[in-house]
Amino acid sequence: MDESDRRGPEQPQNTAPAGGESDTGFEAGSPSGTEQGQGHRRRRAAGAGRGPIGGFGVGPVIEPGYWEDDLPVRSSLSLVDTSAPHPWRMYNFLVGGKDNFQVDRDAAAELLKVRPDTALTARAVESFCARCVVELAGAGIRQFVQFGSAISVPRASSATARQYAPDVRFVYVAEDPVTLIHARAVLAEDNVEIIGGNFRDPRQMLSEPALNALVDLDEPCGFLLFGMLDFIADDRRARTALQDIYDRAAPGSYLAFMHILEVGNGPADRAVDVILVQEDIQLTPRHVPEIEKIIEGFELWDEQGLVPVTNWRPDPKERGPGPELADRAGAVGAVIVKRSDAKPGERAGALG
Repeated sequence: MDESDRRGPEQPQNTAPAGGESDTGFEAGSPSGTEQGQGHRRRRAAGAGRGPIGGFGVGPVIEPGYWEDDLPVRSSLSLVDTSAPHPWRMYNFLVGGKDNFQVDRDAAAELLKVRPDTALTARAVESFCARCVVELAGAGIRQFVQFGSAISVPRASSATARQYAPDVRFVYVAEDPVTLIHARAVLAEDNVEIIGGNFRDPRQMLSEPALNALVDLDEPCGFLLFGMLDFIADDRRARTALQDIYDRAAPGSYLAFMHILEVGNGPADRAVDVILVQEDIQLTPRHVPEIEKIIEGFELWDEQGLVPVTNWRPDPKERGPGPELADRAGAVGAVIVKRSDAKPGERAGALG
């Protein structure tokens, strides 16, 4: 199979510079936005505006220009839809990946005009995800299950884990068809399984024969919720998905997660609303107190709790934004731990 086959039909060549560097000095990245579908926008907390939210700052406000008039609107996402931008394909392009189209590159360029810190957010998120995998491998985890709307191929979690533990077994559960095609082409190898399915229903996905053929859920496992909780529009459903994974996890397991923040930047929010009219996407940034409510009752691995992704076990050798840029990170994360002495059926507190 040649490279054009791997990218899917009519795949334009990625024009990103080597390494995905943007003119901001950071790799650009994952967009932020609102709830799914047909003009319906997530409510915004009273007083949300241009100042800091929950201790996390926002970037400059710039008018969106022709954004809302020129981007095409679609009600659903087909297998290879080249007419409407998709947030994970935008993200892929902005971190130097290959599975994206011209419409995604154009949309990413416009998003950077109204939210320049999107670039910083992507680098921070990519680095956080990699550090989580490394730390869990260092803690002895040798099997991983990653849930999310898509798979980030440029810095794949399975490849990161194998740099530190070559014997790991790894399962991806995702639903975005374009990234599934590309991931299966470039990530497939022994002890790596890529499953297309509804990541919002982990109870069902954890019963999939292909998943259970590779990982033993009765043994400690690292669950990576990257692009999962913030792609579930309903707070209670996000909590239920988290609880279902925790309930099935064996004692000694870890659940690492990140979540994009709501920034209250009006022009940027309107711009992203245009991208996210596809009702299957559900990208749902939240404020910090909303995220804390979803994870309430779970034990976190680190005492500092939910933190900007730049601040979770920072590695001074990592290239990219560090703790000094926490107020611009645009995303938070943490790792939930299920202690080895956890009782069977033990549950965290319910969402009020």
